[in-house]
Amino acid sequence: MAYAKKNVPRICEEFSGDPEAVVVCGFSRGAIGVNFIGLHDEEIAKLWCGFLTHDHYDGVREWRGTDWGTPLVDYRAGAAERLRRIVADPGIYNEVQTCEVQEAGQLCKSLQEDDQKAEDTAPVCVGFFGRPKGFHLF
Repeated sequence: MAYAKKNVPRICEEFSGDPEAVVVCGFSRGAIGVNFIGLHDEEIAKLWCGFLTHDHYDGVREWRGTDWGTPLVDYRAGAAERLRRIVADPGIYNEVQTCEVQEAGQLCKSLQEDDQKAEDTAPVCVGFFGRPKGFHLF
């Protein structure tokens, strides 16, 4: 996290990049890292204007043999906290392409139900691109 916090702004400045237009993306386990790292805390979440993930999704399934992805109940609670950082900034673009469409949708639905109970009705997840049926709204 410290590396990204230090170097993303430095690289944007050094190469004349727009620090307001940085997107983080990942494939497979890297897709989990998009939210796990990219939304780790408020400071790092502000570095990105968007998130693109392909295949696995943060908080959907348990990753045995890891400190970060098990037990599922704890991992899912952490993922919920990270995903709520997207809701805190409506300007963030979040696109998900996953083979775990139903599982990811169920996770987002449960987060939305929890938020509605707390009178916070902003959607956590907008939709997922899945195989083979295309776009799914949740």
